[in-house]
Amino acid sequence: MSFLIKRGGRAFSGWRDLDAEHLRPDEIPVQPPWRRTNLSRTVGLVAAGGVNELRIADYSETVFQVGGVSYERMALTNNWGAEFDLNIDGNILQLQYFGMVISPSWAKVGFSSLNDLPMITVWREVASASNSIKLIVYRGISTYDTLASTIEYGGLMNRSWYRLRIMVSLDHLVRVYYYSTLLMQYWLPNSLAPGPNRRALSFLNQTSAYSQMRNFRQGDYAPDYNILRPSQWAEVFADDFNRPDGAVDNGWTQLGTGAEIRSGSWTNIGTTNARRAIIRDTGNTNGVQRVEAVLGGFVDPTTVSASLVLRTNSTGDSGLLASFANGQITITRFTSSLGTGSLSGTTYVSTPDRGTLANNLGVAFCANGEFAWVEVNGVVVLMAQVSTAVVGQYAGAVVLRAGGIDSGSWNSVRLMEAAL
Repeated sequence: MSFLIKRGGRAFSGWRDLDAEHLRPDEIPVQPPWRRTNLSRTVGLVAAGGVNELRIADYSETVFQVGGVSYERMALTNNWGAEFDLNIDGNILQLQYFGMVISPSWAKVGFSSLNDLPMITVWREVASASNSIKLIVYRGISTYDTLASTIEYGGLMNRSWYRLRIMVSLDHLVRVYYYSTLLMQYWLPNSLAPGPNRRALSFLNQTSAYSQMRNFRQGDYAPDYNILRPSQWAEVFADDFNRPDGAVDNGWTQLGTGAEIRSGSWTNIGTTNARRAIIRDTGNTNGVQRVEAVLGGFVDPTTVSASLVLRTNSTGDSGLLASFANGQITITRFTSSLGTGSLSGTTYVSTPDRGTLANNLGVAFCANGEFAWVEVNGVVVLMAQVSTAVVGQYAGAVVLRAGGIDSGSWNSVRLMEAAL
């Protein structure tokens, strides 16, 4: 069963299989809309429990080749995903994993390899009884790069059924859910991001037992985030720091010493490695906040992060942080004071491929509901699903000195909230 809806020039599609409505005679080997991505590995549909199970044979059948299967259809928009019930097992003597590769489908002309593509895996290390979710890039037999990994979990590889859901937002933010629990999120670099004719999943089984899948759904989805347009924001306060060198004042609360205005920018002037922050009360209590700023000025962006802060409290010891450094932009939830050297918290996502950031670069950090995002020159370059428990109404900016290097300055800062 499938659907296709077209409204306002955009099309949305979805498909279902491996459920009671699509029960059909056994297929060994499997037939379209499924097709094997390794013609030597057995993949079939087997009727069981009133549905068809998609079964991929264990890795011993093609020892030196990965083996799997792909569904024919591909999503049409940059917000898409899939969900299915999975049942896998494997020994503890060898590395075991079940992979879900973000790739073209088998129907794309010329598609033949899963190499150099992002692969979400249920992973078991040698001699381990527990599992993790890893995001890797497969390079060849026993050769891969690990992009992200979760903590260890039990029960993901013990011949029991569970539901996995994979969502890809803006073709970059990959989220993996166990039922409705978020286990992993990762922002794909541009070199690995999907796009038109590359919005599908290919499945492979590298365990010592056959894999089973049921109740398959794939297609586009309505975004569960809401990125506000420029006209939907209203200014609360703005500061261009164009006044004599010295203390920032002007209603800011400064956390930590060793930062002042220099040549029209707020910048680090201290010689000790530490953070210095300026925050102020936005009056906003619903968490829909934005900080627009110009990065640089007195000090160009460097390899040390200057940051923008949202949803913090009056003491600046919890909130959301977007950090900007040459080579990387990061979204973090912090749980310790901004006016100290070290910072505790959780990194949600980062972009590892930003290169050198320009001086006087226009950036913004925004939050709305469960999502926070970063804009560079008006373009969203990073987004994360964040904790809604972070609801402080203060916002501001941070500079840092680390390893004897100053972060970039802030040439201006503008605090905003959703327009009525």
